[in-house]
Amino acid sequence: MESSAVVMTCLSNGFPVLMIRGMSDLAGSQLGDNSIYTFGSLAALNTVKAVLKFIKKLPAGDVFNSSSTL
Repeated sequence: MESSAVVMTCLSNGFPVLMIRGMSDLAGSQLGDNSIYTFGSLAALNTVKAVLKFIKKLPAGDVFNSSSTL
C-alpha cells in the first residue's frame, strides 16, 4: 500500500518509476517460523539479487529520455 502512493506520485508528475518489493512473511502471520525475524535477511538478499539481475538486463543509454518503453 505504501508503494502505491509513491508510484502514483511519480506517474502523476511525469517521473519514470519502478517499484520492487520484497516479502519476508505472510500477511497476518503470527510470530513463529514464518516471521520477518526468520526470513527478513533472506528476503532482503533475494530482493537485491533480483534487482541487480534486472539492472543488468536494462539497455545501455539514456532510457529516461527515450520514447521507447521497457
